[in-house]
Amino acid sequence: MRKHYVKDYDPILSSKCVHIVDCDVARISKYGDTMFYIIGFRDSTRHDKTGVWIDENGNRKDWEYIREQVIASGKTEEELLDSVREYKRLSRMSALDWMSEQTGVDWNQFKICNNDYRTTR
Repeated sequence: MRKHYVKDYDPILSSKCVHIVDCDVARISKYGDTMFYIIGFRDSTRHDKTGVWIDENGNRKDWEYIREQVIASGKTEEELLDSVREYKRLSRMSALDWMSEQTGVDWNQFKICNNDYRTTR
């Protein structure tokens, strides 16, 4: 079985970012003058909720793959590292914490469920 690898634009910088974000694989891609940090997680079609591959004999076919997503970008190494750190910070926040930070209102005081916005105090 052949393995396909995607070239990492900057393996040294990529390894610095891996220490910040937990993932199975990571790489940096560059388009124009902007670098993008891409993380990946090993997955299998056995765990997918949509679609099943069936061969001509009616047997299910599963395979392993890397599920990737772009989480940060920057024009310089420092911008990219700052963007990765910001992703890590935001990924730990709840939606209510983020809204509180953006608006200055403590949204955690509201009961938000089924369009019911009564305060819980």
